[in-house]
Amino acid sequence: MKESFEKNHQESILEVSIDEKHYKHLALKLFEDNKDKILNRPTSESIEDVLKEFDSEALNKFWGHGATRGDINERIAAAISLLDNKVMIGSCAPLAGSGYNNAYIDGDFFVISHKDHKLVGRDVKEKQYVKLKETTGKIRTGIKIHPGVFVCNNRFDALVEPLRKLFPDEKILHAGELANYIKEQESEFKE
Repeated sequence: MKESFEKNHQESILEVSIDEKHYKHLALKLFEDNKDKILNRPTSESIEDVLKEFDSEALNKFWGHGATRGDINERIAAAISLLDNKVMIGSCAPLAGSGYNNAYIDGDFFVISHKDHKLVGRDVKEKQYVKLKETTGKIRTGIKIHPGVFVCNNRFDALVEPLRKLFPDEKILHAGELANYIKEQESEFKE
């Protein structure tokens, strides 16, 4: 089942002001600093490559959301906003076996839940829906996420280290490191 959160909801809404110009500025700097690595054909593993080693049943226990819209700079800005605000705009789904659409694993930047948890809706007492007020005056509705890890897909592999420096408290992975995360989560929850 794919869950979409584009609609305005009547539940309690948290309001957050975001400076999308700041995110776009940071995105442009990250892109310019890593342009050659981003634009050249990626040589690292992709999320899709890594997930092939797991069966659908295992992947169904993880939910994901990928940054798939816009140009490269817009996707980098979306990644920075996800890291900074923990709010997604769009939808999320299991990595596999949903019975409908699975998460879009081909996004340049991807957020994945902890095992056996959705990205959204962990604590019903917490405000889930977020009204994002951009400095341009645009208002959008998003939903609070509870990430396990953030993953830079192969094209954005060069951004892992700079993003780790910007967000030292977040777990940001190369796509090739994703298998270890899934295995750690599986063994952690077996005990």
